[in-house]
Amino acid sequence: MKHSLKALLIILLFTTSCNSLKPLPDKTVEIRYGNVNFTPKQIIQETANDFEVKVEPIDASNLNNLSSLAAIGTGDYEREVIDSYYERANNQDLSRDEKRRIEHLIELTDIIKEEVSDNTISSNLGYDLIDRMWGNNDNTKDGSEVNAMENKGNPLFNPYYDGSNYLSVFKLEMQNRSNQVQTLAFDNFQVSSGSEILYPRNTEYFEESLNNSLKIENAFRFNFPQELNVAPKQNVVKYLAIPPINQQEDSLSVQYIDENYDVTIFKFSQNISRTNNAIRFKNFVIHPNFFEFANINRHDLFYSVEFSNGYAFPLLGNNFFVPKDNLDRILTICGVAVPKSRSGSEPDFQCHQATPAKYEGGVIKLSN
Repeated sequence: MKHSLKALLIILLFTTSCNSLKPLPDKTVEIRYGNVNFTPKQIIQETANDFEVKVEPIDASNLNNLSSLAAIGTGDYEREVIDSYYERANNQDLSRDEKRRIEHLIELTDIIKEEVSDNTISSNLGYDLIDRMWGNNDNTKDGSEVNAMENKGNPLFNPYYDGSNYLSVFKLEMQNRSNQVQTLAFDNFQVSSGSEILYPRNTEYFEESLNNSLKIENAFRFNFPQELNVAPKQNVVKYLAIPPINQQEDSLSVQYIDENYDVTIFKFSQNISRTNNAIRFKNFVIHPNFFEFANINRHDLFYSVEFSNGYAFPLLGNNFFVPKDNLDRILTICGVAVPKSRSGSEPDFQCHQATPAKYEGGVIKLSN
């Protein structure tokens, strides 16, 4: 089985109807940004109990990549997701054909994990493909999303994203400047926006509201706990999240009120900058000769793509969009060919690099 990153030159083993590989029409996406800007960007204050606290309002989508690295780097993804895939092989009710398909999927998963472990491909690219071939369509994209332009990563493991909106998030860097263990209490924080008082979301909220176990794990990892015990001279980073703030207000403050009612206030001015941007996209389709030995009549084909800026995503089918300004940038395509029932075929995994500008007709062929 071939599973190495190689040059884009493979002998065409079979032909496919041109009509079935016709790219979608080009399209233009109007993107409207409404960025909330805070002044100053961060504030450092000392509390009454010898803590130095730095508060910084951040864009919660900036935690997409960090949360992905946390889930994958600590092994949470493999333990909770990949292991659950492997457990399907233990289902006694599976037919012979279903068992054989799962064996192929496990074989391909092991190969992709090895590629990721060897740093041949990125973890996002590889694990997106694993999820896709096991039947998870929730994260499929076509390349024309805003995140693809900004490279803020995939929010799949970000506890501060509910599927449609991000919470407002503050990054807290805290240093215990005393010579003894000190405690900061979650309930002592509140946020004031105009005449409204907002209370941060605790970890119990994420446990009850999220249906993704990896997001819940990351909530415990990143979110400020009920009590934070900090050793002398220790530095700690945690996050506070509140419902989306009222963007019409011109100020916002984070307040820490300790047990003696000493108040430490971090006050920010806020304003909104709006930007409209029209991005033109060209559509591309991946020709089945991406694989050396696969045949669309005998295999189910699945793909994931990674742009040059590091944004990776799985495809629902075999087509995707690329910004016309980025056609000269190299991208990476990985794919798996999973044998259909009783086809007698073998599975295949391939990764290739391509420069979209070279494929004027929009069909990415890996042979002349």
